[in-house]
Amino acid sequence: MAVKERVYSREMPATKAAAGLARSGVKSVLLELGFAEAVEDGCLIVGELVNNAIAVSSEASIIRVFAGLRPRGLVVAVWDADQRMPRRRPAPQMSLEELDLRPENFDRNGGWGLGIVAALARECWVERTNPGKWVCASLNV
Repeated sequence: MAVKERVYSREMPATKAAAGLARSGVKSVLLELGFAEAVEDGCLIVGELVNNAIAVSSEASIIRVFAGLRPRGLVVAVWDADQRMPRRRPAPQMSLEELDLRPENFDRNGGWGLGIVAALARECWVERTNPGKWVCASLNV
């Protein structure tokens, strides 16, 4: 008798809606696997990784999202076709007065998603593919 593996594995268009779809799928599989305590971190991590994948993808591109148990633990991963390796930017020290949330400056306030992922994950790594790469994180469970 074959046992069906419980994972979340989906292709989706590289659009803003992908982050919400990925969070819903990751939440479902983590609950199915019995890791309710990892849902918040897993959803935040996949949201950050999906947003990074969208940022380097064209509108017609496809991204892939995965969540499930692997030899490295409970893994959340996102694939995109871009060959460039992700770079982690250090978060600047700033006060609330320096944080400019006006719409025309919105993108200047971000770019620290990989730091958030690294802070929440047990381990982060990148697996190159041809084309593209998987950006992966194992959750603390």
